[in-house]
Amino acid sequence: MGIGIILSGALWVVSQIQGVLPPFIYALVFVYLLRPIVNGLEDRGVNRVIAIILAYLLMIAVLSLLLLIIVPIFVTEIRLFITSLPGQVEEVKSIFLDISRNTKLSESAAITNFLDRITSSLSEGAMLVAKRIPETAVDIFGGAFNFILAPLLAFYILKDLRAIKKTIEMAIPVRFREEGMDIVRKIDNILGGFLKGQLLVAVSVGVLVGTAMAVLGIKYALLIGVISAIFNIIPYLGPIMSGIPATLLALEKSPGYALLVIVVLTVVNQLDGLFISPNIMRQQVDLHPTVVIFALLTGGTLFGIMGMLLAIPVAATGKAVYLHFREKSEGAGGISPPAAGKGESARDVLVDSEVPL
Repeated sequence: MGIGIILSGALWVVSQIQGVLPPFIYALVFVYLLRPIVNGLEDRGVNRVIAIILAYLLMIAVLSLLLLIIVPIFVTEIRLFITSLPGQVEEVKSIFLDISRNTKLSESAAITNFLDRITSSLSEGAMLVAKRIPETAVDIFGGAFNFILAPLLAFYILKDLRAIKKTIEMAIPVRFREEGMDIVRKIDNILGGFLKGQLLVAVSVGVLVGTAMAVLGIKYALLIGVISAIFNIIPYLGPIMSGIPATLLALEKSPGYALLVIVVLTVVNQLDGLFISPNIMRQQVDLHPTVVIFALLTGGTLFGIMGMLLAIPVAATGKAVYLHFREKSEGAGGISPPAAGKGESARDVLVDSEVPL
C-alpha cells in the first residue's frame, strides 16, 4: 500500500515537472560518458577542473569531426531519400505487380487492390515519418537551450561530484545511511554501465550495418547505419526498423538482392546477439531486453517522449533496489549471493561498492 502511494506520488510529480527535466537527463548522460575520462586524468595527478576541461575539449573535437564529415552526408542522404521516396514506392509496386503477373495472381482484382492499398499506405506512412523527423528531433532535444544548458549542468556536476555524494549521504537518516548509500551505488553502477555499454553496442552495430550496405551497393548506406544504431537500444524491434528501408531499397534491383540484404542484416543481428553485446555488456551491468521494452512502452504511454527518456533510469533504479533487497534477504538467511551465470556479469549479482558516485 505504502509503495503504491509513493509510486503514484512520484508519477504525479514527474507529470508536473516533465517540461524541465530534459536538460538534467542529458546532463547526466554527459556525466556518465565523461566521468571515466575525468577520474582517469585526476588519478594521474591532473587537477579535477583541468581534467573536466580536457574531457570537454575531447568531446568537442569528436562532435566537430562528426559535424564536419558525417552530418552533412547524413543530411544530404535524408533529403535525397525523401525526394526519391514516391518513385521508390512506385518501383516496389511494379515489382510486386510483375511477380503477380508471373504467377497469374494479377487476374484477381482483390490482389491488385491489395497491392494498391499496401503501396499507398507505405508511401503515406513514409512521407509522414519523414515530415515528422524535424518535429521529433525538437521534441527530443528541446532546441538549442538544452544543448547549452546540459553541458553546463554536467560541468558543475562533475566538478562537485564528491560534494553531491556527501550531500546525498547526509540527507539519509543515520540508521538507514549505509543501506541507502549501498542502493545509490547500485543505481549509479547499473545506469552508468548500461548507458556506456549500449552506446558501444549501438556504434558497433551501426558501423557494421552501414558498411555492409555500402559494400552491397545499397543507396543511403550511412542513413541505414545511423537508423540501426539509434534503434538498436530497442531489443528485437531495432533490427526490423533498419531492415525495412534497406530491404525496400534493395527491391529496386531485384527480389533476390532484397533477400541477400535480409540475410546480411540477419547475420549482423546474430553477431550482435552472440558476440558484440555479450562481450561489451559483460563488463557492464545489463538490463534484460524485456525490461527495456516494457520500460520504454510504459514511459512512452504515460509521458510521451519524456517518459521514454526517463524509462531506462527508472528501470535501472528498480533493478538496483531489487538486487539490494535480494542480497539482503539472502544474507539474512545465511546464503551467499549466487555466482554469476551464463550471460550474466558478476556485477549483475553483487555490485562493487567501490564504484564512485
